[in-house]
Amino acid sequence: MEEVRLAAVVVARDEAPRIEGTLAALDPALAPWPGAGRLVVDCGSGDPTAELAAARGWPVARLDPAGAVTAAAGRELARGRLDADFLLYVDGDVRVDAGFPAAAVALLQGDRGLFGVGGELRFDEGRGEPPAPPPSGPRPVPLLPALAVYRAAALEAVGGFVPWLESEEDADLGLRLRRAGGRLVRIGPGGVHRSGPRGGLDETFRRYRAGLYFGQGRVVRLRWGGPLAAATLARQWLYLAVILLWLGAAAGVWVWPPAAALPLLLVLAGAAVAARKGSARAAAVSLVTWHVMAWGLLVGLARKPRAREARLKAGPEASR
Repeated sequence: MEEVRLAAVVVARDEAPRIEGTLAALDPALAPWPGAGRLVVDCGSGDPTAELAAARGWPVARLDPAGAVTAAAGRELARGRLDADFLLYVDGDVRVDAGFPAAAVALLQGDRGLFGVGGELRFDEGRGEPPAPPPSGPRPVPLLPALAVYRAAALEAVGGFVPWLESEEDADLGLRLRRAGGRLVRIGPGGVHRSGPRGGLDETFRRYRAGLYFGQGRVVRLRWGGPLAAATLARQWLYLAVILLWLGAAAGVWVWPPAAALPLLLVLAGAAVAARKGSARAAAVSLVTWHVMAWGLLVGLARKPRAREARLKAGPEASR
């Protein structure tokens, strides 16, 4: 294997039950690079995530809660601290398959037009780790969430992650990388997302309370009037359609009789989603989630972010 410099970045918040497994899986995955850089960025955990990571011998950087404490802030801060040709980004709840980093780096080395390679994820949903499927890919994709290897020079060229985006940071980065002439692909197997049950309203409202739905509005505000405005709006089309539905209901503006329009639209939408998901309950959860996310878009669009820049807390971690 051609000598390259690789650095692994694990971004985590309140991942104490999972962080040790995440780091343990990275040990064999990083074996081809004995000198690989390593860093865990703790994004404001209220549990011993940072202490557990440090106990495994990983350098830990803690974000200052007075600044931005998003996953994007953690990734961007790490990018500025690590000198590498390729950066492996791993979310704190993802267990990486041992062969993924080597396969991703090999693809990037063989194709200068590739700017990033993501890993296909399986979701355990609290039921145990699903088996790895046969290798697959590469498959073109617009963004690389949760698990990805990026060409460091490409990130530098487009300015990296936007620290104050609570969500949509991967999509925004993907738009800028592709506008710069690069391509993104995903291969499998990549790893396991160690999640609880997915698709419930508890998770929807938890994500809203955590501010993870504000990114939709933040990124629209960020890119408004620029060359990426149309693509950014197109990505948010579903939530913008929900907002237009609200405005239409408030104004009574419909193509056919107002009294019948809203119930009929909701019934048709629910039936379409139920047919696709194979469950009326899943369809109902999706419909509620769309409305919550649409409201989150409006909140993110209207409010300024709490903080725009990431910085480290004072202490031993800040001087490493």
